Parts: sequence; C-alpha cells; structure tokens
Amino acid sequence: MATTVLKDARDTLIAALKAEEATHGYRVYEMATNALDPPALLISAPSVEYSGYDFQPTKANFVVYVVVKADDRAVETLMSLGVEVADVIDRDVREASVIRMDPGLWPGSADLPAYEISIEMSLR
Repeated sequence: MATTVLKDARDTLIAALKAEEATHGYRVYEMATNALDPPALLISAPSVEYSGYDFQPTKANFVVYVVVKADDRAVETLMSLGVEVADVIDRDVREASVIRMDPGLWPGSADLPAYEISIEMSLR
C-alpha cells in the first residue's frame, strides 16, 4: 500500500508538470538519461516520513531538478524557469508545497546549471 501511495504522489506531480510543458517550454523526464535536452525537469524518488503507529507514510519529499543550457543566459533562464515551475506546483498540486530552490549543477558529459526545487507532499 505504501508503494502505491508514493507512486500516486509522484504521478500527480509529473502529470501537473507535463500539462505545462508547451506553455513553459521545458521537457519532463521521469528517469535521468544521458540524453537530456534542456530546458528539462527531472523528478526524484521521494524521501518518506512516517508518523504514528500504523507505519503508513504521511509525507513525501521530492526534488524537482530544473536543468538549463550552459550559455550566457543560463542564470537568467534558470531563475525565470525555476519560479515558473514552482508556481505550477503550488497552483496545480493541491497536496504539495514548494519549500525551497537551491542552485547547483546537473552532472553529465557537461555539467549543466540547475535548480533543485524541494517539495513536500502530504500523503494523508
């Protein structure tokens, strides 16, 4: 049952982000691949919190990676797209709250600028 709840939470997040692909110009990847074509979003497996005695998950914490091309507009593009993605999550995923956005690099054949958007989702 816990696996189904986690899968449903991740699927809800992915569906909301995919629904906005054309509007915001990014591609959602459900699995990390070497062939990323930025701008790209990747959704992690969640960390999970349990509470109470019934050993059922109560909270899932996901990271959405926002990856952009490494060019002279990378920082501007990253900040703009990061805020757009956070807005989509806050608006369209009722159970989710965006907690923070941290800058970083997506590793690959060439490290790419990225934001790690931390999201908390209630599972109850």
